[in-house]
Amino acid sequence: MVTRDGGGSLCGGLGGDACAADEWCDFSRDDCGGSDGTGVCKPRPLSCDDSFDPVCGCDGVVHSNPCDGQAVGADVSVLGGCPVEIGFFACGSRQCRLDTQYCQRTGSDIGGEPDGFACIEQPGTCGALATCACLANEPCGTECSGDDATGMTVICFGG
Repeated sequence: MVTRDGGGSLCGGLGGDACAADEWCDFSRDDCGGSDGTGVCKPRPLSCDDSFDPVCGCDGVVHSNPCDGQAVGADVSVLGGCPVEIGFFACGSRQCRLDTQYCQRTGSDIGGEPDGFACIEQPGTCGALATCACLANEPCGTECSGDDATGMTVICFGG
């Protein structure tokens, strides 16, 4: 068993083992070991809160939040591959609500590091039929694409 400095055995990729039944494989880039990447085995959480922040897991299942995925042995996946729930749209590993949220993607300017994704509540100016125009005063709001039917995504470059 290969271990990484600071503890935890390596998992995934060609050089890593499978984690024990009471662990999950944490891939630092949330890429599920894509491009032969490895992760570190961590203990599965024994309990999670009831927060609803749906994420796509490396197991191809949508979990209520990252902790719920870890509890069943799955890291979050920025690669997608999960069915998008009705009333939601994909935002990296997350799923945002079509009617009340927009996706904020923060582009990484560090080589090999993944972009960041967050579901942000739409401002009150958006209303029922939201367009990118209602996000103009939000951070990076001028870099918006989409609408109320497909979901709106704002891209912040660098960071």
